[in-house]
Amino acid sequence: MVGLLAACQGQQYDVDLAMTPSSAGACEVPVAVDIRWDASRLGLKEAYLEFGSLGGPARLWYMGASKGAKRTEAWVRDGTTVTLKARNGVVLAKRTFTTTVCPGKEWL
Repeated sequence: MVGLLAACQGQQYDVDLAMTPSSAGACEVPVAVDIRWDASRLGLKEAYLEFGSLGGPARLWYMGASKGAKRTEAWVRDGTTVTLKARNGVVLAKRTFTTTVCPGKEWL
């Protein structure tokens, strides 16, 4: 997992949040993705992961250890966003799934 400084709400936090794959062809979705997170360098024991889509409400998907990995089912589509939050609700990082055009099926 690549380390990063996530910038959210004007703050930078030393956390990792990865979505693999982070994109796919539009003709391949929905897909399952692997989520890996690590907020332990902040001294946190717990973290929350929420999923949402563009314009839709976020829903709690995981709460527990501040470091871990989990796989979704095949429901991730273009614009699906995972948000890593601290227990107090502070947004630590976000990743958004994107799609690319399928050759010969540009309307998808």
